Amino acid sequence: MRHGRLLAAFAVSSTLSLFLAACAGDPSTPSESGDASSAQPSASESQGSLAPEDIDTSWFTGAWLDDGYGRGVSQPIELPGTLCGIADGVAVSQSALDARQPTLIHGTDLATGDELWNADDIRCTPSSSTGEAVIGAQDSSVEEHPLLVSIDPRTGDTRELAESPDHHDALLIDVVDDVIYYIAGEDVVAVDTDGNELWSTPGPVAYECTFAGTYLGCTLEDDQVVTIDVETGEHLQEPFEPTDELMWLTDGYTLRYPRGPMVVFSPSGEPMGEHRHKGWLRCPPQGSEAIFPLNAFDATVLCVSAEGEPAVTAVNGVFTHVDTGHEFTLGLPILITADGSTVLAQDLSAPGHLVLPGSEEPIEIGDADSQFSAAQGWLVDDRVFVDDVTLIYPPAG
Repeated sequence: MRHGRLLAAFAVSSTLSLFLAACAGDPSTPSESGDASSAQPSASESQGSLAPEDIDTSWFTGAWLDDGYGRGVSQPIELPGTLCGIADGVAVSQSALDARQPTLIHGTDLATGDELWNADDIRCTPSSSTGEAVIGAQDSSVEEHPLLVSIDPRTGDTRELAESPDHHDALLIDVVDDVIYYIAGEDVVAVDTDGNELWSTPGPVAYECTFAGTYLGCTLEDDQVVTIDVETGEHLQEPFEPTDELMWLTDGYTLRYPRGPMVVFSPSGEPMGEHRHKGWLRCPPQGSEAIFPLNAFDATVLCVSAEGEPAVTAVNGVFTHVDTGHEFTLGLPILITADGSTVLAQDLSAPGHLVLPGSEEPIEIGDADSQFSAAQGWLVDDRVFVDDVTLIYPPAG
């Protein structure tokens, strides 16, 4: 899941333009601005090899659509506000904020569309499901020591997981393999689903972190960044100020230097060499960015299955489904089923089109305002900025 998150942040327009630029020519043209930190070696000092690795897809399976979408979609279920997570067949959402009214969170049964419960004393954020529960928090403006809580999706009952420092919100980073990562005041903390603290690492204060497989990539209040080991909480290097372009990968990160190439570093900051993208793997999206190992970008692969196998390729701006040879003419493939058989494509300011295996006519879904994502295998259309609702499209049958 990831990390703040699979909703409007995944902008189809910017992704399409970036990908087409990569297909049309060399996308590694250096930026004209940005200074490399003294903590990072210059491009000319970078050495080492970029050994390929298998694409490990085990930790973000929720990014794929359920294989049942190969049969099509059913009528959507409307949720109030923004989806926080899906667990036990229940969607937990948070109503759009209104300065005159308290924030409400809701539990909606996806089998019937009925609201099971609502509550006004806790809040939640996108991508906060463990699969069995949804993680929420008390409001720091109401509670002196706000709690991080586990929400029973069927009843709305809460169970305390951890306490945040005085009047500091507990800011969820991610929930991966039953480990909950969050920011509490000046600390980054990891607890299990029973609330047992696994580690806590003190500041500097982070305001945003991204889960990247073996480490957290965190942006600090002074715009420096730092990497933190997800197993131990250890800072893998001293904070540094990145160049204008930084991309987190599961096996490190890249920085683009002024008038120079993209340079690759391990999570601990060790230079691993230069890199020139030959592709732009973006499907399925993982959070606001697709986070894959470096070698995933050394190909013309746009989408992969849950097994990490190529499912959609991109050659000279033409997107082709590997299994059927279907060429996507109605937009950029943005979501795909776990088995790689069914793809949702969307063009700029246009509805989505679900391309089914063995069908020549795609199914039109949503409209030009649709912001599609996947949550626990379900197809989600975030319409909060248009209608203050989120739509969940169940698979047909």
